[in-house]
Amino acid sequence: MLYDPQVVRAFYDNIGTREWERLEQTLQGRIKYSIHRCFLDKYVPEGVRVLDAGCGPGRYALDLARRGACLTLADISQVQLDQARQRFETAGLLERVQAFHCLDIVNMHELRDASFDVVVCYGAALSYTCDQYQAALDELTRVIRPW
Repeated sequence: MLYDPQVVRAFYDNIGTREWERLEQTLQGRIKYSIHRCFLDKYVPEGVRVLDAGCGPGRYALDLARRGACLTLADISQVQLDQARQRFETAGLLERVQAFHCLDIVNMHELRDASFDVVVCYGAALSYTCDQYQAALDELTRVIRPW
C-alpha cells in the first residue's frame, strides 16, 4: 500500500473532535490510554524537551505539560493542531509549548537534528506511512538527541 499524505490529512481533518473522544468511549480505549500514560510517567523525565509527533488533539502532550515537559507538537492535520492549541489554552498550559508544526512525519525538515530529548509518537502516525515507514522512522531518529 502506498502512502498518500493528502488522504491521511483529509481523514484527520474530517474526524474532528472524535479523535479526542476515542480513548474515552470504550474500555479498550481507556485501558490503552492508561498504559500509554504509565510509559510516559516512567520514561519521560520532568522538564525535558519533547516532540509529540502525530499529536492529534494533544491528549498525551497535555499530560506531559502538566509534568513540566517543554513541548513541540506536530501533526499532519491543521484541524487537529488547532484543537490541541485550544485545549492547551483552556488548560492554561500554552506556555509549555514551544511550537506547533503542521507537517508530514515522513519529512520533518522544519525540525533541527538532535533537537529533542524525547520523541513521543503514539497512535496511528507511523502506521499510516505504509511504504514510507522507514523514512518516518529515520526522521524521528534524526530529531532525537543521542543519549
